[in-house]
Amino acid sequence: MTRSGKPVRVGKLTFDFLSVLVQRAPNVVTHDELAKLVWPRRIVTPENMTQRVALLRQALGDTAKHPKFVRVVHGQGYQLIPPVAVVPPAQVVPSAQAVQSRMTRRASVGASIVAAVALIALIGVGSSTARRFIEGAAGANTVASETASAPQTPNAPETASTPATGALQRWRTALRQNPDDQNALVGLGTLLCASGHFTEALGHLRKAQALYGDSIAVLEALARCLVASSDYEGAKAVIAHGVELNPRFRLRASPVNPGFEEGMYGWGLTYDKGYRAGPNLNFDFAIDTSVARSGGASGRLRSAIGGGQAAVISAFVPAGFLGGKVRMSAYLKTEHVEQEAHLWLRVDSALPGGIDTTYFENTANRPLIRGDTDWTRYEIVAEVPKTAAYINYGYGMSGTGTVWIDDVQFEPVSATTPLTGLRLPEPKLLPHPENLDFGQGLTAWTTRGAPDVRGHTGNIRALGGAAALTVYDSEREIRQDVSAGKFAGHRVRLSVKLKRQTSTGVLRAEMWLRTASYSASGQAFANRWMADGDKWKRYDLVVDVPETSTKLAYWISAGGQGTLLVDDVRLEAVDPSVPLTTMPAR
Repeated sequence: MTRSGKPVRVGKLTFDFLSVLVQRAPNVVTHDELAKLVWPRRIVTPENMTQRVALLRQALGDTAKHPKFVRVVHGQGYQLIPPVAVVPPAQVVPSAQAVQSRMTRRASVGASIVAAVALIALIGVGSSTARRFIEGAAGANTVASETASAPQTPNAPETASTPATGALQRWRTALRQNPDDQNALVGLGTLLCASGHFTEALGHLRKAQALYGDSIAVLEALARCLVASSDYEGAKAVIAHGVELNPRFRLRASPVNPGFEEGMYGWGLTYDKGYRAGPNLNFDFAIDTSVARSGGASGRLRSAIGGGQAAVISAFVPAGFLGGKVRMSAYLKTEHVEQEAHLWLRVDSALPGGIDTTYFENTANRPLIRGDTDWTRYEIVAEVPKTAAYINYGYGMSGTGTVWIDDVQFEPVSATTPLTGLRLPEPKLLPHPENLDFGQGLTAWTTRGAPDVRGHTGNIRALGGAAALTVYDSEREIRQDVSAGKFAGHRVRLSVKLKRQTSTGVLRAEMWLRTASYSASGQAFANRWMADGDKWKRYDLVVDVPETSTKLAYWISAGGQGTLLVDDVRLEAVDPSVPLTTMPAR
């Protein structure tokens, strides 16, 4: 197969997929027909089909939003757009024949495959290079030589914890038995990277890359470790190579599928304030081809039952925005939204002790989006530090109703552009919990908050041996971050006494317990909301702390109107028989 006279290499399944479309053109080929002809005697999922179309489009330089070659007929199948001209094999251009002979295929090639090769030679895909899913990737979007040594990275920081010896020993034993064991190289490298031991981790992962360079699992583990160690150029190259191998590569250096033309790819649903993944009958996220601001689809979040909160989430590595500011914009449309809908963005950065949030914005802090609204543009301007590892973003809603999103966009803005959200102070990493009874005022606690629409922020102060959080339609929180240390690999309970002192309206109280590592924040977490009460009451959270955790973060927040008192915080390891915290829909 050639494009503009140059060879284009595709896999067997992708080529077979194209040949079926060629044979049936100009008719629509149904999903069932494609499954039988391209994947005979195999179980095929919609994901298999979508991935094959993405690979074919990448080879053709096609796009989902403005297709020139492959059209998606929603609910039916796929259709080839340009007319087909079948050329006798002798007339196929030599470069196409050469590519065909080099492809690792069975010796028997049917006439339909030859026709497909001739088709590409005749219709001419265009002179531009194949569309890249990674924008701004370094160089030629290739990884370093397989024989290259691990890049120079900083030594493990002093705050890095030692991974659980049991897991380390298991992987090291496996490597002694087989030094080229892919699972052991990736497992040990991932464990060491999560704990902040980057030099040794990257040594194992680079070796795995040299041995198994086209393994998606190896490339994903290597890219994540490079991000954690702040080697963004290296990460971009590895991500680009991963995307070339598989357009569904999970780690990206730019937003993916912003117009929802590729279905739900790149987006996921979370629900309730605790953001635990799993089934939730209250909310439904789907692609809507009947409602779109542009193109042929939008993302639809819907709840007919009510109760709780849901968010749709996507993420990417912000390699092109480091050290500056970025504007995220998107269009929302609502129908019968009972409580509120919002756009949100969170920046997670590599900090001492692990990856954590350094910037957050939720448009729910602005005038509420509710009821029925037509397509309206909303935007968030965020700060992206040089240590930023991931930008997480999406939209959400509370209560009943339907919210659509379309045309998500990210663009750099000048340093003078005002921020729309909250720059979070870097939390202090403590070796162990301190001043949990507030006997020393607010010493060892990090305080932060978000203003309301009028700019009121409230305040946090020590009051009679307790912490007092006062809010005026705003949010305030107190927080501690401690090294995981003895808690790693154990079940842990956070216990807090809370009391409402005054309330001029609805006062919301919330407590969080979350773990973090150099691989990701929020590995394990739980939270709960507390009902208003004017008497002291103790509340608990229980989570399992992963072995690779480098720190624990816990905080108490107040929102709405009034003053919340906090006292006698406890953090302790508990027996595995103690039930974990569950977070039912509110």
